[in-house]
Amino acid sequence: MLVKWLVLIAIVLIVWFGYRHFQRVVELGQRRDPAAPAPRADGSAAQVEETVRCDRCGAFVPAREPGRCGRPDCPFLGRPTP
Repeated sequence: MLVKWLVLIAIVLIVWFGYRHFQRVVELGQRRDPAAPAPRADGSAAQVEETVRCDRCGAFVPAREPGRCGRPDCPFLGRPTP
């Protein structure tokens, strides 16, 4: 009778520690991927936009619609960037 209880306790402990180990591996795997986009509340992925660097001041502006940086010698035409 005692042997059955010891085997049952051993099985429960093996399952418990196996579950904890699996959860730790999953958590560490999620932390190691810094390139993954941060999850949003609505479940959508973050959108990334290409930028170009201004030769005059070094400011980065959107590539598809570059705006002026505010300097008089800015090479980009268009509205000032915020």
